[in-house]
Amino acid sequence: RPSLRFEVPLLGMSRADDLFRAFNLIPTTAVWRFDLDGPVRTADPPQAQVDAIFRHARLAACNDAMARMYGHQQADDVIGARLIDLLPDVARNREYLHRFVASGYQLANEESHEVGHDGEPRVFINHFVGVVDDGVVVSAWGTQVDVTAQREQELLLRQSDERLRAAPGAAGMGTWRVDLRTGVNAHDETLAQIFGMAAGSSLPPGGAQFVERIHPDDRGPVTRAITDAIRDGTDFSEELRIIRPNGMMRWIRARGRVVTS
Repeated sequence: RPSLRFEVPLLGMSRADDLFRAFNLIPTTAVWRFDLDGPVRTADPPQAQVDAIFRHARLAACNDAMARMYGHQQADDVIGARLIDLLPDVARNREYLHRFVASGYQLANEESHEVGHDGEPRVFINHFVGVVDDGVVVSAWGTQVDVTAQREQELLLRQSDERLRAAPGAAGMGTWRVDLRTGVNAHDETLAQIFGMAAGSSLPPGGAQFVERIHPDDRGPVTRAITDAIRDGTDFSEELRIIRPNGMMRWIRARGRVVTS
């Protein structure tokens, strides 16, 4: 995990400015300093300190990478911005700053949800430390990396996965899985509906209840097909009749694949 240690609050401003210009050689990592133009007293309750940080923090210095993350061209375009204009005062950002206060004014690998110059949301991973002088937080120095595209891709993948999980049920297809080593099985609600089982019910180990529901005339061919597939490591596909608990018969097609590890 990256570590962060700054001695620059002890430097003169000209040397600090030179430092930020040097940080422009790091094109993908933002380096910044927020100053507080009003008191954030460490003796105050954490929530009062969070209120004061939102009220008094402004961006005092940064490199060009920081500016680009917010949709600007260079550091001078964003320096002077109020924290609240970049980091909206919403519940998850309040929790983020509360963790900063509660941890002794330092955070590592923390996610913030911010807003760019174009009004579009941004997600950053941050490492930063506060500077305390005589019981008052006077500034914070930190770095951040833009992970907005990564979070958007993760969201798309989750949505795609949810649609894929929903599709079989919408098409009337149930899914099941049996661990051949332990006999433990799992199935979805659609399969339970097809077999007329109560929602949330489970099959006995080995799928005995599944076999019992197969019509007696189809039970032999189906169990042989499954046995052959397990032995040969192949797929199987069988059309068969099942008998539901209410005595109703239904035709289904069962397909399966043996997965080895």
